[in-house]
Amino acid sequence: MDYKGYRARVEFDHDAGILFGEVEGLRDVVTFEATTVEALKKAFHASVDDYWEMCSERGEEPEKPYSGKFLVRMDPVLHREVAAAAARSGKSLNQFASEVLRSWLAGARPSRNRVAEPTLYPSAIMAASGHLPNAVMAPASAPTFWFGATRQTPSALTPSTPNASLIPQ
Repeated sequence: MDYKGYRARVEFDHDAGILFGEVEGLRDVVTFEATTVEALKKAFHASVDDYWEMCSERGEEPEKPYSGKFLVRMDPVLHREVAAAAARSGKSLNQFASEVLRSWLAGARPSRNRVAEPTLYPSAIMAASGHLPNAVMAPASAPTFWFGATRQTPSALTPSTPNASLIPQ
C-alpha cells in the first residue's frame, strides 16, 4: 500500500484474526492494524497523518521514506568493471546502475514474496551493456541480467581472496 510517498508492508496474524502493517524505510516506527482491508487502508492513512502531525509538533520535518541515494560496497575489481561498462555505454555510474537495477526488477522476480539474491561477475556487466559477443550471454532461462557466478568454496568468503567468490560457470 502507498500513501503520501510512504509504502507499507502488511501481514496477517491468523491467530488474532488481524491485518497489521508497518511503514517501510523510516527510522521511526509507524505501525497500524485492522480486521478488514478497507479499515486497514484507513488505519495506514491515519498512521501516516499522525506521524506528520507528531513531527510538526516536535518541529521536525517528516522523514522521507527513501532519499534516492544509497551506498554500495563492492570489490574494487567489480567497481572498475562497472565503471568501465558505464563509460562505454555513455552513462554515469549512477545512471548505469539505476538502469541495470530497474531492468533486473522488471524481469528477474522468481516469486511475489522473495527476490532471489543476485550473483554477478564482471563479464555480466559488459554483456548486459552489449559489449560481449552472444556466446558469452546468459542462457534464455537465466534472469535478464544476473548470471554466471556462484559461491562454490569456503575460500570464496575469505577476505584475502576477493575474486574467489566470483567464479564463472
